[in-house]
Amino acid sequence: MLTLERIVADSHDDYSTWASVSVGFADDRSFVVEFHFKDYDAAASEDGDFSSDYILQASVDYEAAAALSSRLGVRLTKLPDAVCDLFSDGKLDSGTAGHVRSIYGDILGFIEGKGFRYKEKKIPAGNVRKK
Repeated sequence: MLTLERIVADSHDDYSTWASVSVGFADDRSFVVEFHFKDYDAAASEDGDFSSDYILQASVDYEAAAALSSRLGVRLTKLPDAVCDLFSDGKLDSGTAGHVRSIYGDILGFIEGKGFRYKEKKIPAGNVRKK
């Protein structure tokens, strides 16, 4: 769970794959964009294979996050709200996993377009936090 976390988008629960994008701050004060992906069909198989489930986590260090918030004209603590306002259509539980994944890419492109770098890592299902 991220501090000051905002859910930007998520897919409909009735689809065979589910995804969400959220933004917030990690314990080290970095700004984080997270893409969660879950394949319900694979999880429902006999062997309960969760190998296709993962989290993509892109982190912007504290100094860059502070500079990004300054460029957006908001306080650092309002950065998750500002990014959510820019990329969310306000309707959760409505898109497809592919649409949600494209929003994740759009946010990362926005961060790069403002001149900031991020570090991205993929966390496999075995390390996925339970909500």
